[in-house]
Formats: sequence, structure tokens, C-alpha cells
Amino acid sequence: MDLALIGNCSFQALINSQAHVQWLCLPRFDSSFVVGPLVDKAQGGEFSIEPAEDGFTVEQRYIEETAILETVWSRPGESFSVTDFAPRYLDEGSLSRPRVLVRKLRALEGRPSVRCTYEPVYDYGRSPAPKGVVQLQSSEAFVSGRSFELRETVYLALSWRHEIPGDLADACEEFLGKTLAHWRDWVRALNLPLAFRDEVIRSAITLKLHQYEDSGAITAAATTSIPEHADSGRNWDYRFCWPRDSYFTVDALQKLGSDSESRAYVAYLQEIARENKAFQPLYGIGGETRVEEEILSHLAGYQGDGPVRIGNQAYTQVQYDIFGEMLCAIEPIYRDAPSASLRGLVLRLLSEIDTHFEEPDAGLWEKRDEPARHTFSLLMHWLGGRAACNLGTHLDDAELLERGQRIMERARGCMDDECWLEEEGFYAETVGGVHADASLLFMISVGYLDATDARAHRHLEALSKRLQGEEGLFRRYVHDDGLGETHSSFTVCTLWYAEALAWRGELAEATRVLNSVLCRANHVGLLSEDIDPRTGTLWGNFPQTYSHVGIIRCALAMASLRGDQTLASTRPE
Repeated sequence: MDLALIGNCSFQALINSQAHVQWLCLPRFDSSFVVGPLVDKAQGGEFSIEPAEDGFTVEQRYIEETAILETVWSRPGESFSVTDFAPRYLDEGSLSRPRVLVRKLRALEGRPSVRCTYEPVYDYGRSPAPKGVVQLQSSEAFVSGRSFELRETVYLALSWRHEIPGDLADACEEFLGKTLAHWRDWVRALNLPLAFRDEVIRSAITLKLHQYEDSGAITAAATTSIPEHADSGRNWDYRFCWPRDSYFTVDALQKLGSDSESRAYVAYLQEIARENKAFQPLYGIGGETRVEEEILSHLAGYQGDGPVRIGNQAYTQVQYDIFGEMLCAIEPIYRDAPSASLRGLVLRLLSEIDTHFEEPDAGLWEKRDEPARHTFSLLMHWLGGRAACNLGTHLDDAELLERGQRIMERARGCMDDECWLEEEGFYAETVGGVHADASLLFMISVGYLDATDARAHRHLEALSKRLQGEEGLFRRYVHDDGLGETHSSFTVCTLWYAEALAWRGELAEATRVLNSVLCRANHVGLLSEDIDPRTGTLWGNFPQTYSHVGIIRCALAMASLRGDQTLASTRPE
């Protein structure tokens, strides 16, 4: 999956190693694509830049510590570069992030002949792009699909309702300089580990780019309908905001010292809570509660492997773990800036846990079989109770402390009495169940199980035995989930295993496992949701926030135990 992500928190684009735009949705993350050959080469439109002649080799990289992408084409005597970015910078104290994709073509040697093809579409390929809304400005006239000699630097700017005034070249150069400085300033403010520093930076930028700053929502991935594995039919739309995924994203960025994402996300949660009587597993990025699932039968799908879905019917499911994750997201914001509205939301979420504690749900993997009482949901109840206890202690709020303690005790009693399988030595996926679930590796990472405890060792070993394949990668589970068999490993599960190993002090093994995932990242260091364990091929929606959260958590856990970075601890207490 040779794709690189660029964006500015208003829009995202995926560009392949040949400098072809593969995915660009406007005006929002969840809008129709304007360019989308990722899911249909024939009907997805095109925005490509390439040599007009043969014999060139190509290299691609991010400019260090930025979301700016550079692709360089070379052959003896001739070379040129394509620089792609989305402007993002401070302008007189205000953040500017126009919906503009800038593409800069520059001859590095000789006068190479290049070809630009620009054919935008809309309504998921069913109509041309709306004129006057989607527009392309160019510093030099060219005919789409025809070659021209690159004598001087050419600037292209594809925008949504945003015409750049004045000289385009000057404006784009100013955008570039300011955007480069903005990203480097943001990165330099992070608390970074010494080991895996570059991988953490790339992951942090990737997570940042998944926040839609118009609302504060955070999406799970940039794409829809990339299958979990070939011919799986497990093709889902991940361009929505899951409270679960979002908490893990803002938590990872907070661990690195960036909290603006948490504040924006909690404001989004507050708005959802004001507008709705009940909570649900996912929302539209504007706070929409209905995101009906639809199959676009006219599109062939990724590599011809359909269906292509927009919307996600999981919004109708019951997933009770979300209350705990929302409490954890709110905790640092409320602790630093207490307010009556946030206290009300905390109490409401605690009441939701109390009300639904005994009820079955679909679980974090969104299975479409019979609901059950999932151990992961109980673990998140426990974690949400701990967040309330922390707030109660810090703010001298006896009610929050008492309610949080009661939830923690209730959740622990249920997990230890009804989910622990003594003979097998692990916590089962469900109350009264027998199956293994990789999400419960998290029991060690969040401190539910003391890492030095014998039960933690048995639990880790048993899950490894049942879920880790010969290639070293973990599957979520191996039993039927109501959707048929699944073959791929789920990327973050292996990273959860590495993090758990790190907290147990097995740093050498944790490093080896982390490297086993990193070596499967693509050419610019990005990971998708799934990995085919046999071929190493990346599958699933891309890039996956869960996967990059896993990299950050694991690297920081190891750094904390080694004492080689500025955070005293990254493990919740």
C-alpha cells in the first residue's frame, strides 16, 4: 500500500509513490472523493504528475518533521521533484488551513518532459466535479494529459471554494515556508523518546491529521472500503468518529505533550451530549447521529475487491465500553479546567455505566453475532471509574470519588470472578466465555493487572499461545464472529503485546516485537489496520489511527522504563 497521507485538519489526501493522487475527499473527510482511483480506477478521476518518457526511477519521502511530501523522479541528465502539501500555518495569531492541495513541480537537472492529468469527479464518480467549487489554478498553462517541458517551477493548487489571489507562485511559496515552519514548531514541542523517535514523530503527525478541526472530531482512518484481507467482504467506512478510537488518539498525543487535540475533542463530546439523550458507538464528524450504510455498486472497489460502502451501520449497535473511554478523555481537561457542564457530563457517564453494567453489547470489534457481556467493556468501566476517582481526589469531590470507587470494585469483581479462566490462565473475551481476545492484552498496559503479578504473566502467555501466529503477528480472535472467517492480523494487537511486554520489563523482546511491525510499514512509515501474515501485505483502511497509537504507546512505555525521555511515566495511575 504505497500511499502517503497529507492534510491540514480540514481535508486529507493520499498520494502514491508515483505522485498520483489516489484519494481526496472534499470539503470534509467524509465527503465524496474528488479524486478516488483508490476504489475505482475507471470512475475515480485522476490527478497525476509523471515523466512523459521512460527510464526514470522514483523516490518518495516526507520532509523531516512535517506533513509535506516530496517525490523525486530521476534518470541520467534529468530529474524533477513534486512537492505536495496542504497549507497549515498561523496567520496573525489565527490558524489558517484552507482546503487547498498545493503541488509544486521543480526541475532539478535538465529540462525533463512531464505530463499532468487532471480529471476531477464528484458524487463518488457519478458526476463531474462541480465547476466553480472544485477548481485548479496553475502558474503555467497546460493541457491535461499532454506533456510539456519543465523549464521553470510550476505550481498547481486544487481547491474547494478557495481562489488564491495574486501571484500563484508567490502565494504557494509562502504557504510552503509557513507550513514547514508550523509542523516543525509543533513537533519540537513534543516530549519524544530517544529510541524510535522518527517513528513516533511520523505517528504523531498522522494522528494529528485525523482530527477534523472544524468540529474536534477524530476519525479512525482516512479511507473507506479497503478490505481486511482479499475477498473478505469486510469493507467498512472508517471516516467517522468512534469515541473509543478517539480517546486512544488524544491520549497518545497527550502523552507526547500535545493537549489541544484533547480539548477540541472534549468540546465535540460536550456538543454531542447536549444534543442527544443517548450515546452511540460512532458519530459523523459534524456530530451527525445517523450515518446510514450504503453499498455503491457502481464502484469496483480497492484492487477490484468490493463492495464499496459509505456510512457505517455500526452506529446502531450497543457498545458500552464507550462510557469509560469518554470519561478518560474528559479527565485531564476537567482536572485542569473544572466546570459545571463537564461535571454534569462525568456524572451522566457514570450513571450510564451503572445502568448498563449487566447488559450485553456488541463489543469493541463490532461483531454482528449475538450480544454478550464483553470483558473489554468491563475493563473500560473499571478505567472510567478510575478516571472519576482521580478527579474526585484531585478536586476534593467526594461524590466522584465514591462513585468511581464503586464502579471499579464492581468491574473488578465481575472480571476476576466471571471472566478469569484459572485452568487456562487468561481472562476470556466474555463473561462465562472461553475465547481469547487480543484487546485484553490491554489489561497490563492500563494497570488493571500489575505487570509483575503471576496472573499477568499467565494471561500474556496464554493470549500469545492462542492468538500469535508463527510469523509473530496477532489476530484479534480466532473464533467465528458472525461475519465469517478472518485471516489477517490486526496491526495494533501486536503492538499491544509489545507494550505489555515492555511494562513487564521484557524490553529486548518488546523491541523485537515492535520492530516486527515497523518493518512491515510502507515506504513512508505508515500502517494500515491489518497485515496479511503470509505476505506482509497491508490491508484494511489506511492509515489506521489505532496502529499509530500503538507505536507511540509502545515506544513511550519502553522509554519510560529506560528513563530516556522527559515524561516521568506514560502509564495511567
